Amino acid sequence: MKYLLVLFIGVLLASCGTQIAYTNSVKEEFGLESEAKVKKVQFMVSTTVKLIRSSSSANQGTDDSGVLVSNSNSQEEIVTIPIGTYGVFEEFGENGEIVVRFEIGPQKVLHFVTRAGQPNGKFYIQADWRADTKKGGKIEYGNQTYYVAKEGGSAYLMVLKKKLHKTKKKDRIVKGLKV
Repeated sequence: MKYLLVLFIGVLLASCGTQIAYTNSVKEEFGLESEAKVKKVQFMVSTTVKLIRSSSSANQGTDDSGVLVSNSNSQEEIVTIPIGTYGVFEEFGENGEIVVRFEIGPQKVLHFVTRAGQPNGKFYIQADWRADTKKGGKIEYGNQTYYVAKEGGSAYLMVLKKKLHKTKKKDRIVKGLKV
């Protein structure tokens, strides 16, 4: 019984894959050049990504009794994509980026691209980091403008990779020949 349990755990661990960064070298190694092949790959995000959209308005005036009134409203919407969330390939972008969908909805996709000077590097989330340095990187998500929180700027695509090795062994003993 004990050996059966050890064998079961060994098989379970052997069947699990290792999470690795999706890079151009992984793409070349597995021949993932066509959209049909990349659609079969299960992507994950390496870090929790928070997309934040906020708006505020304020006005001042007086009410009916002559009291000064200052009114302010603010709204904040946060979309959180936790670490390890599965995503599916949507399409290749115009500049070689990979467009990945983590939820259903119109234009609810994230773009991932290799960074300049790192052609074989990881595919990081693409955003306009110069738009507002205090808010984070500006992106379009679900036809709305969001800002990627700074810690999400290090998010890159990951895939599962496992190695399978089968050995077929035939063993026989030759007894020899007699005259």
